[in-house]
Amino acid sequence: MSKANDRQLSEDGFNEKVFSTSKIKMPKLNLEQTKVQIKTEEISYRNAPPGIAFSMSGSKSVEYAIYSIPLSGDIDLFVHLARPYIDRRVTYLEYNTLYYKEYSNSKLSGNEDLINAIRNRVVNFTTNINNSLSQFEQELNQFYDTQLKSAIEDFIKSEIAKRNLKSDAESKLNPFA
Repeated sequence: MSKANDRQLSEDGFNEKVFSTSKIKMPKLNLEQTKVQIKTEEISYRNAPPGIAFSMSGSKSVEYAIYSIPLSGDIDLFVHLARPYIDRRVTYLEYNTLYYKEYSNSKLSGNEDLINAIRNRVVNFTTNINNSLSQFEQELNQFYDTQLKSAIEDFIKSEIAKRNLKSDAESKLNPFA
């Protein structure tokens, strides 16, 4: 704002322009674009995910469902707000996508009860994250309305007054004007 010229500072709507460019781009889970795949992984004692049982000798092939949920908005803010719900063993973030893995001791294909249980856990997981994002967005909007708008207006008024004072002093200093 302090780099704006006098004309820009005095324009109608300048404070709204500054306000809109100062807003945080809220993170959002784009649930309607979620993709799901069933994959298989060799599991041994060393890389066993939580909840998978097997004997200590050898390894076995385990099916898992992996959900890829695209994200938009400020990813760093998302990481901070979703941290309580992220378990790195089964959820992770890669670029602008949140991945959620769900392993099973049973075959997923054709197992309707297991499929429904996994779907319900994914819905709960995303609901918890969305609730956290929504709560933060409400707090942020309240901050925008109660503090940021008035702070921008006050700063613009102060900057205009400071420039007018300087301009007035410069004109008074010129003995030939």
